[in-house]
Amino acid sequence: MAKKITRIESALKRADVDELVKIVSKLDNSGRDIILGGISTELTDLKKKKLIEQIKLSAIETDEKVKEWLKNGIPEMYINGMNEANVSLAKYGVKIGKEKLTIEVLKGSTEMSPHLAAVNSLLSDAYLDFGNSMTGYVRGAEHIFNDTIKKQIQQKLSIGRLDGSSIKEISKIIKEDLGNRGFTVLLDKGGHSWKLQNYSEMLARTHLIKANNEATINRALDFDIDIVEISDHSTECKICMQYEGKIFSISGKSNKYPKLDLQAPYHPNCLHSIMPRPDLDE
Repeated sequence: MAKKITRIESALKRADVDELVKIVSKLDNSGRDIILGGISTELTDLKKKKLIEQIKLSAIETDEKVKEWLKNGIPEMYINGMNEANVSLAKYGVKIGKEKLTIEVLKGSTEMSPHLAAVNSLLSDAYLDFGNSMTGYVRGAEHIFNDTIKKQIQQKLSIGRLDGSSIKEISKIIKEDLGNRGFTVLLDKGGHSWKLQNYSEMLARTHLIKANNEATINRALDFDIDIVEISDHSTECKICMQYEGKIFSISGKSNKYPKLDLQAPYHPNCLHSIMPRPDLDE
């Protein structure tokens, strides 16, 4: 099992998640510069709209780069999962053929067309998640601008003016708040908050591992293998403990093993992997 985990981590490295983080970090930095420039002046709704347009343009450009990265990463991990499954199946004497699988093989083989459809479905899910993170990024910036405008209005009402010193004071307050919590904070489905770079890395790793595991399951089904095993690496995670090292039935038709929860990975950044067990098929 330890070797299985190592192979997944190696595949993640080949997918170059660090490159994705670099792409998103540039967006984070450019957005911060736009915001800091905006809050250092007297903001109006018109000025805010212009600043938000700049933020949106940066987000759209980054979104395209992220999609391009995913087009390489998701298929790579899916193929990795299929080839890992082939290695495991061969150990149990299953005849799988000698051809190493590639995305070109999937594209060129009618027999493999269901796998290509699975890759496209995984890509669609990943696109949606990253699209939502870009939307959250823009909304976060808009919230900060709105907060700045409110503070500037309150300052005007309290002293009847808004001079350079009061703008500077408000800018300092907002800037300190940005430094403390970050303006790119997003919430995942579990309610946890993430900064944009960390959130993007988590999404990438989660979707890549999902592609790897789904490929393993689909490859097992190619050979009518229903029984699989979840990797065991001594996790203390409460979510994973109910699955770790246990045997499951993909279909749920087994009289001996429970139905596999097909939602693996079971939590963000989860490294648990799936291995076919043809020796245990009933």
